[in-house]
Amino acid sequence: MAKQPGIFDHRTALARSARPRRFAVVGIVCAVAQNVVVIACDALGLHYLVAMFLAFAAVTPLGYVLHTSYTFAEEPSWQASCRFSAGVAAGIPFAFFLMILLCSGLRTPVPWAIVAATGILFIWNYLSARWAIT
Repeated sequence: MAKQPGIFDHRTALARSARPRRFAVVGIVCAVAQNVVVIACDALGLHYLVAMFLAFAAVTPLGYVLHTSYTFAEEPSWQASCRFSAGVAAGIPFAFFLMILLCSGLRTPVPWAIVAATGILFIWNYLSARWAIT
C-alpha cells in the first residue's frame, strides 16, 4: 500500500532513529578495512600516500553498498554513488594532510597515524554520506 502524504510511518521513523548507530557500524567496518589496506601496504614497503589511494579505491564501493542497504535503506543509484564517491574524495586532501603531518612531520609510525586520521575523519564521512545518499 502506498504511503499517503502527511501520514506518519512508524517504520520510517524507527529506521531514521537507527541511522547514527548503523552509520557507526558501517563506519567501523570501513575504517578497519581502510586501516588494514594502509597498514598492509606499509608492511609491503609502499608509501603511505599510495596506500591511501589504494584504500580509497577498495573501501569506497564497500562503504556505498553498506550505507545504501543498511545505514540509510535507500535504493542504490549511479547518481548517489557518484555523490558518495565525491564526498569521500573531498575528504582525501584533509586525510593526506593529516598523514603528512603525522608521518612526515611528527614521525608517527604509519599504523598509529592512520588510526588517528581515521578517527578525525569519522565526522566528515558521516555528514558527506548522509548528504549523498538521502
